[in-house]
Amino acid sequence: MMSAWAVMLIGLMAIEGTEAPAKKITAEAITKKMQQRIDKVEGLSAEFSISTYMAALDQNRESSGRLYILRKKSKLRLEQADQTIVSDGKSVWTYIPVNQQIIVMPAEDSKAGIRPDEFLFFYTNQYTHTLIGDEMIDGVVHYKLHLKANTVLADFPELRIWVDSGEWLTRRVLYADDMGSETVVQFTHIRLNPDMPSGTFTMSPPEGVEVVDLR
Repeated sequence: MMSAWAVMLIGLMAIEGTEAPAKKITAEAITKKMQQRIDKVEGLSAEFSISTYMAALDQNRESSGRLYILRKKSKLRLEQADQTIVSDGKSVWTYIPVNQQIIVMPAEDSKAGIRPDEFLFFYTNQYTHTLIGDEMIDGVVHYKLHLKANTVLADFPELRIWVDSGEWLTRRVLYADDMGSETVVQFTHIRLNPDMPSGTFTMSPPEGVEVVDLR
């Protein structure tokens, strides 16, 4: 089963845009541009960072990693210091180095929550968007949107996202829980539809690592 983090994390990078932002723009127009953009994305690679403030412990937690996706084939590679998750679309391999173990499960049984790519690909139509302002980041205007879920069953009732005015991709995501904890997900160095080595979406167990196959 995917770890709690692979549960949560999708937005994306600071690519310089070429299209000047409109003087007046609506949340609906931004959402439309986002949808048009992601409809053309078949694959991507990106780096990400996660910053979480845990209110109950009054502590901050930082992590980072790299993400590879082939969208239509449901292939995924998620690399972090404490885990690597690989899916070929049919099975999911989760490698936890500290346990010296790889768990293999059918892809349909490993949907434990939200992955980073879902913040980019699956949040356009599931939420009602409200434009709350804009912010200049790395020389590019980013529109700040408040998202409210259209169903009470959504993983996150509310989100705040930053969408760049050049690529029309979500670059930053912020969400909070009922306990006052807050998480910020940031994506950088995104490449859209890149060439990826054939072994990107296969797991090669390191020597001495136990493979537990639950398929």
